[in-house]
Amino acid sequence: MNNYEKFKHLLEYFTVHLEYCQNRNNKTPGFDVYIRPLIEADNFIYTGVGYKGEAIQQRIAAWSSYCGTEININVGTSPLRNGTVTYTSRRCYLNWQGTWVNVRPEWEEHNQHKHLTALYLTTAAFAQAPAIERATIEELGLFTPGQPNQRLCAFFDKYYELYRSYMENHADLFDLEQLLLANHNLVLTGAPGTGKTWLAGKLARCLCDSDAAVKDTDKPQSLRYERVQFHPSYDYTDFVEGLRPVRTAEGNIGFELKEGIFKKFCRRAAEYQLQHPEAEDKFVFIIDEINRGEASRIFGELFFALDPDYRGPVGRVQTQYSNLHEESADDVFAQGMYVPDNVYIIGTMNDIDRSVESLDFAFRRRFAWCEILAEERLGLVERALASHPDWEGYEPEERDGFCRDLAHRLSSLNALIASKPELGTAWQVGPAYLLKAQLYWDSADYQEQVPEKLWQYHLQPLLREYLRGRADAGELLEDFRQAFLDPEPEAGQEP
Repeated sequence: MNNYEKFKHLLEYFTVHLEYCQNRNNKTPGFDVYIRPLIEADNFIYTGVGYKGEAIQQRIAAWSSYCGTEININVGTSPLRNGTVTYTSRRCYLNWQGTWVNVRPEWEEHNQHKHLTALYLTTAAFAQAPAIERATIEELGLFTPGQPNQRLCAFFDKYYELYRSYMENHADLFDLEQLLLANHNLVLTGAPGTGKTWLAGKLARCLCDSDAAVKDTDKPQSLRYERVQFHPSYDYTDFVEGLRPVRTAEGNIGFELKEGIFKKFCRRAAEYQLQHPEAEDKFVFIIDEINRGEASRIFGELFFALDPDYRGPVGRVQTQYSNLHEESADDVFAQGMYVPDNVYIIGTMNDIDRSVESLDFAFRRRFAWCEILAEERLGLVERALASHPDWEGYEPEERDGFCRDLAHRLSSLNALIASKPELGTAWQVGPAYLLKAQLYWDSADYQEQVPEKLWQYHLQPLLREYLRGRADAGELLEDFRQAFLDPEPEAGQEP
C-alpha cells in the first residue's frame, strides 16, 4: 500500500469517525467499513489524543506511518450550554507528529444537523487557523472505489511538503519541545551568543495556541506567553507578591498588596484551566538571564510548587503575605497559590557567568538543563545573513561564499578556544556575533573589512574578558586573532 492509498484510508476513517460521533447516523458513507466492526466488537472509542499514545491511535495503525514518522488522529469534544457536546470543535484534527501541520474538518449545517463537507490544511494551532489548501469530500474521491484520484494525491503532496518545511525550520526545536513537555521546567545554557533567548521565544510561540505562534514575532501577543528578565535587584515582591508603594486619592504615598508578574500569569493559567477543563492549551513563562537574580529570594516557598510532581492544587503553598489576602470564594488561589500543570517555564543563562554559583541545588533539581552549543547554531546564522536585504542584486554564489567564510572563521576560533586548558566549549563564541557583520559590510570589500571589524569591535573585547587575570592572556589573544582572521583553509579548498 503506497502513501496515497494509506492517506485515502486515513481521511476516510477520520471523516466517518467524526460524522458518526456528531450525528450518530449509521447511514454515513464508510460506516459499514470503518465503524460498524468496531462497535460490534465493543471496541469503538469516541475521543482520544493520538500523540499521547491513547487507544484511538490503534484504529489507524495500519495507515498512520509515513516516511519514518506518524500522523496522529485527535478527537476531542466541546461542551454546549445544554449539556451536550459537539465534535465540530478545533480539537478534532489529523496531526503530523511533532508539528503543527494539521488536516482539519470543515462543517456545514443542514436540516439542523452539521455535516462534514470538506478538509483543509493548516500549520497553526490557534482556533482561526487559515486554510492553506482546501478540498471537499467529493473532490478528494473519498468512499469511492479504485485508486486515489489526482486531487487526493495533490492534497497529500501539499501536506507532506508542509511537513518537510516545518521540520526543516523547526528541527532545532523538536528535541527541546519534547524535553520541556516532559519536565515542565527547562533551562537553556551555553556560551554567549548562541541564541538561547531567541530559541526560548521561538519554542514558546510554537507551544502557545495563539497568533504569536504563527506570526513568529518576539512580541508577546498572547496572554499565554510571558517573558521576564532577572537582575540583581529583582525579588519576591516583583515575582510573586508584596507590598508596593501606591499614591492615595489624597496624594499621599501608602503601601498595598500587589501580585507579581509570575503570580498573575499563574492565575490566568489556572482560571483558564477551570473555564476550559478539556483544553490542552499551554502557558509558557520565559525567564531570561535566570542566574542573574537570587533564585531563593525570588521564588521563596514556590520552589515546592515548581516541582512537576506537585503542579496544580496538590502543590498549594501559603505565600508570605497570605494573612493579607481578602477571602473570596471566586479566588482560584483562596486556599493557597499553586503553579498550574499547564504552565511551562523556560530559563536562559550563560553558564560561564560568575552569578551561576548563586543557583542552589534545590533550584537546579527542578529543571532540565540543555546546553546550546555554538557549532550547532552556525547554520541558522548563515541563513540569517544570506537573507539580508543588502544582498539584493548579488549572485547567490558570492553571497553564500561570504556567509560560509564567516562561519568557517568562527569555527576555527571556537576549535582553538575549546582546546585550551581552563576554557572549553562553554567559553566559545556564539554565532550571533556574526550577525554584527550586517553593520559593516561594504559592497566593495566584504572580505577585507568585515572580519577585521568583527574582531576589533566585538570578538576581541569578549575574549579579553575571558582571559582577564591570566599570565598568558596576550599570547592567547594573538592566537585567537590568527585563528579568526587567518584560519586554515577548509578541507577540499585551496589555500
